[in-house]
Amino acid sequence: MFSDTHFHFGLMVNERGTDGTQLLESLAQRGVFFAQDIGTHSDDLAGRQALARKCIDGTASASTAAEKFLYFSAGIWPSPEEIAGRREGAAELERQIAAARSSADPLFRKVSALGECGLDHH
Repeated sequence: MFSDTHFHFGLMVNERGTDGTQLLESLAQRGVFFAQDIGTHSDDLAGRQALARKCIDGTASASTAAEKFLYFSAGIWPSPEEIAGRREGAAELERQIAAARSSADPLFRKVSALGECGLDHH
């Protein structure tokens, strides 16, 4: 269903119906030390972080472990829509990363990668 290191948490929970709390508990029980939630839209970082926070807060057993192993990436998948609005998308991505880095929530500041930005090719 997912690898131990990279998965799209929001996609799994919102679109595939996976129980996010159960997913994080499972990762914690398996002793996962690093999980990267990958982003593919310029405006999805804040929503993915809020969803992760909600799921972490929903379970006492996984809360501490998940806060230690869960990290986020931010990026733009070069879809036709993102390519057409690449300047606006890049500006939104910058805003979301800046907001995450200045957040009072230490979980939200754990943006460790920037990727899927193949817009320079187009």
